[in-house]
Amino acid sequence: MSDLIGRKPKKTICKKDVKRAMGRIEEMDGRRVYRQDDGEITADLTRFEEKLAVEHHGSPLYQRVFFLLVALGVLYLGWLLIRFH
Repeated sequence: MSDLIGRKPKKTICKKDVKRAMGRIEEMDGRRVYRQDDGEITADLTRFEEKLAVEHHGSPLYQRVFFLLVALGVLYLGWLLIRFH
């Protein structure tokens, strides 16, 4: 990262002016870097990948109720198929 210090960025990726912002993401020579307001580069984001991980572990009681209702629905549809076929 020391080779990027002192260079002007080609373009700024985040153009929002937020008073609480501590810096911005810039692209320099094909690399994305995070530059603080004082000009110091603190992160190289070239190989940075955003991933969203959503985890949800339901309550065992609700899982049982859900599977029971699904089973009852399948049985009911099966009964209708047999009766009116």
